[in-house]
Amino acid sequence: MIATRPATAPDAAPSNATSVNVSSSTNFNGLLGGNPATGEVRVTDVHPEGTYTVTVRAFSAGGQSASRTFTLTVTTPPTCNPVTLAAPTNFVAGTGIPVAVGDFNGDGEQDLAVTNSPSNSVAILLGDGGGNFGAATNFVVGTGPVSVAVGDFNEDGKEDLAAGNFGFTSFPPGSVSILLGNGDGSFGSPTNFSIPGADVGAITIGDFNGDGHRDIAALSNVFEEGVTYSGATALADFWWVRLCTSEAVRIT
Repeated sequence: MIATRPATAPDAAPSNATSVNVSSSTNFNGLLGGNPATGEVRVTDVHPEGTYTVTVRAFSAGGQSASRTFTLTVTTPPTCNPVTLAAPTNFVAGTGIPVAVGDFNGDGEQDLAVTNSPSNSVAILLGDGGGNFGAATNFVVGTGPVSVAVGDFNEDGKEDLAAGNFGFTSFPPGSVSILLGNGDGSFGSPTNFSIPGADVGAITIGDFNGDGHRDIAALSNVFEEGVTYSGATALADFWWVRLCTSEAVRIT
């Protein structure tokens, strides 16, 4: 994990851009954000080490787009530097535990999405880039959300949400809710995808069939060790242990 926010800026700011989508390969783990006004790309919490091609696509109000790429190299130092944290600042977000980070209003700053199981909603807190967040705005999802993930599911350059819904009451089918982002911090009504006969726990995003589009994997507590995606169940355990807390970044 890196303590600062490395950034790279273009030779010239984009013109007529209303939103920016920044993406890399599915092996890249980290946070990428873009500012449509300046064209600056911010890179946070990058791992594992390796060389990645990052694609930056800018969208205009009329739907036209243009893209550029750059190379991002991540290296792990021989030793990890100790990490110290300041005293916590608390922001009211409801009763949820899982948290996802994204840039939901396209200002280049990181925002938060927090699940609220009792109210069947996801709370959005918009960040100002200085460690502060605005009041939570709640968006309805399915029954008993216990996880949340961020992705651009309709590929319009705006970040969307996926919520994994356990089901709870007498164990109805679990589901995954998709909320398409409007690019201003708000989201449309949820589209729910039911998973009959199973509850839903953690979810993750990836391209599992290699078609270049984002897919969703959902962990079911009914099928012990079962990962459900695209109507199939793969018996596997996924454990990822990070041994080092410091990464070095080079942008070329």
